[in-house]
Amino acid sequence: DVNKMYSKKGCSEKYFETDLKLMGDELTDVAFTTYSNFIQLADDESKVKELRKEYRLLANKFLRSNLYVFYQKYLDLKFDKQNNGQPLSTTEKSLVKDIESLKLCHYTNFDSFKLMLKNHQLWFSRLKCMNDSDEGKFLRDYIENVYLNNKEGYLKTNLPEQINNFYTMSFTTEVDDSSQWDRYGEHGKGVCLVSSFTRFISLFINNCKLFSFTPILYLPFSEKFEHNLSLDCILSPVTSKYRGQHVKLTQQLASWCPIVKNISFFHESEFRLISNWNDAKNSRFFEKQDNKLKLNLDDYVKEILSVGEPFSAMYEKVIIGPENTSFEDQKETLLKGIDLSKLKVERSNSTLITKKENHG
Repeated sequence: DVNKMYSKKGCSEKYFETDLKLMGDELTDVAFTTYSNFIQLADDESKVKELRKEYRLLANKFLRSNLYVFYQKYLDLKFDKQNNGQPLSTTEKSLVKDIESLKLCHYTNFDSFKLMLKNHQLWFSRLKCMNDSDEGKFLRDYIENVYLNNKEGYLKTNLPEQINNFYTMSFTTEVDDSSQWDRYGEHGKGVCLVSSFTRFISLFINNCKLFSFTPILYLPFSEKFEHNLSLDCILSPVTSKYRGQHVKLTQQLASWCPIVKNISFFHESEFRLISNWNDAKNSRFFEKQDNKLKLNLDDYVKEILSVGEPFSAMYEKVIIGPENTSFEDQKETLLKGIDLSKLKVERSNSTLITKKENHG
């Protein structure tokens, strides 16, 4: 119990931090064991075909419901274990394959889509512009009132300003999803832009230090003022590394604030591409306007991938919303200059219907 652990007397900070790491690793191992059991059952040749399929679906659902945990496991397998020459087990290979086969979707309204094509830009937004009233505030309050217990005056004064330097762009693993269409795709009148995980990583992460990329960690906000093991395991290495370095510590703690959300949003299965204005302002690829940070795709994609047309380099598919009646009339103009041999354009299969207001 993490609360009992906090009440230990005479416990050295080194022991306390080691204890946290062991507990965090144990939580990850428990989750991976559950996933592994599903995979092993699905691969059991003695199972009938339909049952094997059901176990595979359970494994996939469990992974998507705990994406943050499994993404950390993926990073460990991909960059630590493999780099050290250690062979992966069958279930570890399956996890790597499942993560790398994810589709990343960005739902947006039709006007934003047209501006994106016209200006060749990606738009990142400040946290205060999101649809969660507690966006970015949950972890800030937790750091100030629980983790540090109001002991760092400098941090409390400067943390909100540092958080405001972060801009994010949201993606979901839910392809052609009715709830996403309704909430973010202009009630079905917008578009869904689909990229592959591997394409996304090669474009924004492997070759560039301007971005970070992570799934959202969803937590019950009823625990806002109680110690949380997951958060403490994240924050402890940061405070240890930058203890006494007030500016750097504040910046590093602020960088975690965009990844924590209320568990009521967990069904969105969200990944975030995050950029810090402190880094972006020194890059020729960005410009800041109001609450938006705009990335010039032409120059950026050409430098990173050595290709000329950015849109089809980033996305593999455009799905037209189920309620969109404008695309066909504007298709030729909108997609002019885009390599359609590399980009699929298709109509949504969602049966979402926008409710008409009843004036009777």
